[in-house]
Amino acid sequence: MKKRNTLVPPTIVETGEGAIEYSVHKVSASLWPEMRSSLPDVDENQYRKLLVVPTFQECKCPVIEFTEEAAQEKDALLLVFLRFAEALVGRVRALGYWADFIDPTSGYSTVRGASPYCESAAAECFLPYSLQHVGFAAGGCNMISHPKWGLSCYPASIFFLCPLEVFQKTVREMYPEREI
Repeated sequence: MKKRNTLVPPTIVETGEGAIEYSVHKVSASLWPEMRSSLPDVDENQYRKLLVVPTFQECKCPVIEFTEEAAQEKDALLLVFLRFAEALVGRVRALGYWADFIDPTSGYSTVRGASPYCESAAAECFLPYSLQHVGFAAGGCNMISHPKWGLSCYPASIFFLCPLEVFQKTVREMYPEREI
């Protein structure tokens, strides 16, 4: 585990609709220049307080499959993530803090940054998860290989400008006794 930026190690919470693994990380000064255009509401003086929360859900099939079954599962996982992220972000915003998340279908934050957020690059920076290059005719891309689920994982990230304790309390209030 990349300890220097990890505030909360991977933890699984049962949302009632499905399990989501999340972890919490600080942004390093060297990573911030790559992230800033994806998060236009976070200024240069705030990034040190930014909490990055990568999430993962287990898929029954590799996310690189282009089958009807895979498409249906990705749609279902998208809905679980969106409900989780919207509820969590909404509660933190109601407390007066900034929060946002990445739309997994576009790679952009909900406030529409100038550039998409790269989930695989972030996972490589924050977590000990490896990347696997998957080649296609157009050149391919790097996919996150989860240590338990391999390529059968659905990644999406959430961001907060709030104290870690506020984030943790909010998760506990939303999902009491659901951490597994």
